[in-house]
Amino acid sequence: LIPLAYQQVPQGWDPSFHSLLASTTVTTGKLPTWRPFEPIDSNYPYGPHVFLAETSLLTGIAPDAVFAVLLNALLPALAGLAMYALAWRLFHRADVALGASVAYGFLGNWGSFQYGAWGGLPNALGFFLVLAFLSVLFTPSGAAGIIPALASGCGGRYSLRGLSYGWRRILVGGALLSAIPLAHHHVMLTTALLLGVFALYLLARLTPLFPRLPTPQASRREPLRMLLRLALMSGVALALVAYYAIPYAAKIGQLHDTSALTFYDDYSGSFFPKNGNELWALALLGAALIGWDARRRWRRQLQHTTKVASAGALSLPAHWARRWSRLLA
Repeated sequence: LIPLAYQQVPQGWDPSFHSLLASTTVTTGKLPTWRPFEPIDSNYPYGPHVFLAETSLLTGIAPDAVFAVLLNALLPALAGLAMYALAWRLFHRADVALGASVAYGFLGNWGSFQYGAWGGLPNALGFFLVLAFLSVLFTPSGAAGIIPALASGCGGRYSLRGLSYGWRRILVGGALLSAIPLAHHHVMLTTALLLGVFALYLLARLTPLFPRLPTPQASRREPLRMLLRLALMSGVALALVAYYAIPYAAKIGQLHDTSALTFYDDYSGSFFPKNGNELWALALLGAALIGWDARRRWRRQLQHTTKVASAGALSLPAHWARRWSRLLA
């Protein structure tokens, strides 16, 4: 809320661009285009602009003021809650989840409340949807609590009007995933790359060459269940967003008429500092601690396996000696 105390909207051309498209949507009552300024359509994902326009019409607040409240107050809070939910689902520790949420909220230079410094509302909305989708994706099938309650309308694994929690989770996850292309195209590409790598990892875990993880939850079936869940959610997302994605993809042939393939932002040399040196330091430290803990669990599993194998090998001579003694008796 601090930025709202000294400026109505974030500085820069991003807020002006998005507020302009939201204003034209309010004025015309149609999907955002460059009309009446230019007689051309807008290829930018229209989800945030339509959301701004709808909120403005319902509340009577100007689109730029709605932009400021969403970017500086509502979305950072929702993203922090989604980060907490995702970290808790992954690590099953409230302290780790709280640390992840606080680190994202206060140390990320390009994220959380720092979005107010450059006005990236569609980017903020897109990554909130990514965090919410991942929270639903990694929610265990029989889990009870606030996340299943929010995702499915009730906790636990039982039916509601014939629709089980597993299928309700797939529908909710698919709906969240389908909203990402409508929010921001860069976030859409990042999500596709992330999920593609994750799917390859799950496929690798299905092969006999991939070692079994020494955790109680790990099994040969879990990667298959997760892969199936991801595939079903992706199928639901594709079905819901097809009306937008198919015409959008049909415009690929028009790229040569634009500068999209030649223009780029040069971020060389600024990747680490722009994202926050403190956040990178904590992330690397956390990764090292997770790796150390995994190594320790692998060592315990190896020691246990060695003991069992040694005991079995030592018992074989006694077994065969008893067997031969009975045959010779």
